[in-house]
Amino acid sequence: MGLREATMRNLHTRPPSDSVK
Repeated sequence: MGLREATMRNLHTRPPSDSVK
């Protein structure tokens, strides 16, 4: 489904602290 792509995109658009959620 592209979960890795979403995570990488979030890391670039949002802080890592939000991605850890």
